[in-house]
Amino acid sequence: MNHLALATLLPALLCAASPALAQDFVFGGFARNIYSDTPIPDSAPSPREAVGLITAGPLEVTLESTTLDEVTKAFGGEVRETGQAGDHVLWVCYAAPDHTVWFGSSGEMSDGAVAMVAASTEKALPEWGCAPAPQQLGVPNLGLPSLGGSIANVKRLLGEAPGTGDLVYMRITPEPANPDTQQQQVITFSQDGGRISGMGVSQVTSN
Repeated sequence: MNHLALATLLPALLCAASPALAQDFVFGGFARNIYSDTPIPDSAPSPREAVGLITAGPLEVTLESTTLDEVTKAFGGEVRETGQAGDHVLWVCYAAPDHTVWFGSSGEMSDGAVAMVAASTEKALPEWGCAPAPQQLGVPNLGLPSLGGSIANVKRLLGEAPGTGDLVYMRITPEPANPDTQQQQVITFSQDGGRISGMGVSQVTSN
């Protein structure tokens, strides 16, 4: 190939490669394990009312209402995304010295609104694309036992759950304004030595 042909072809090759280069980040860790838009069979029904207002530092988060843009406005960071159609996920995550916090959204179902909030004691990996956690963020308060708390307290509050790994509780309720519309909320706890090592809640409303 002569130099003129190469000079003509190179810009096209760079343009073709740029989408792949822009999608280097991975939705991983505890958040990836818990976030699902489909019913989870290995779960227990939640005996409590659905998780409502979530506080994350100074920010009040309402699932499927507060947006990821509002999260980044409060705490910085960038919204990452991966996948297409039903696998399309958007998220922003924050890396603290002793835990990681995620806010996630289904690109197909939630359209940029926060549909998942999670925190875990695992250390953030570079490929997750997390920003340093600002001091004011802390660990989101779901109104439930938090990181480092006792798994026994979770079971006293929510009951036993199937399996020997994560504790998963699911609540499906009809929307008051539209009985044909269902809200599915899934609460998940991971455990390590009887202590909570991860906690999160995801929610999707569908017909």
